[in-house]
Amino acid sequence: MKRRPLSSAALALAVLAAAAQAQPPYTLADVQGVWWSDCAQPAAEFGLDGDSFYGDFEGRFRARVERGVLRVDALDAKAPPRAWRILAAGRTRLVLRSLEPGAQDWTLRACPEPAAAPAPTR
Repeated sequence: MKRRPLSSAALALAVLAAAAQAQPPYTLADVQGVWWSDCAQPAAEFGLDGDSFYGDFEGRFRARVERGVLRVDALDAKAPPRAWRILAAGRTRLVLRSLEPGAQDWTLRACPEPAAAPAPTR
């Protein structure tokens, strides 16, 4: 059976279908919030508020996203720059992959903030 080449209309339809499934590049707005590796742990891995990157570490850091890569630079610390490719970003789940060779994917969650302790009664 001889194969027929795709018509231009069929080819255009295939390209449109593939483009519809492709994830647009992520932005800094897509990764805002506080992110935990484990919701049972009291300390989060890090948080993003605007371009401020913060966590349980010394120094001030600025974050930006370029072509789907989250980049973090130290503003006042001697920390090296860090970078992770954003594999998935949603309201409750963030998956990052370090650009360092052999790195594992890092799955993070937006966990509910612990409820405030009730005020003591007299």
